[in-house]
Amino acid sequence: MATSESPIVETGWRFIEGPGDVTLEPPVGERALFTPSVVGSHVVRFRAANADGLVAECDVTVSVVVGPPVAICPEEAFRTPVGSSVLLEGSGFDDDAVVAYQWTWCAPWPVPRLCWRCAPRQRGRPTTASCPSP
Repeated sequence: MATSESPIVETGWRFIEGPGDVTLEPPVGERALFTPSVVGSHVVRFRAANADGLVAECDVTVSVVVGPPVAICPEEAFRTPVGSSVLLEGSGFDDDAVVAYQWTWCAPWPVPRLCWRCAPRQRGRPTTASCPSP
């Protein structure tokens, strides 16, 4: 892999396409808070430039949804020896906000598998997002 002695001097985010208005705050820097005004598929572009004027860009698609809670799990399977720990991380979101997270067993022995579930409350009713089928 080639490396450059020239440091990164500029980074930022720009809205490329999608319905409605989008706020990127701040638009300058490596991180930005994305806030959409409507549901749909939105494309945002990240740009980095070095002191020599070389530029690299990549696009990110953000799907804005309305509906049941969404559980975000790691995509890869985990394997570990008996007695060793594995850090499991998951996330989730819902229109009304996620109020609880939990890991549960999704597959029986001999191949146990942990799946992530979120349990948000919508207008006082608990709901659960299921793990995808194996």
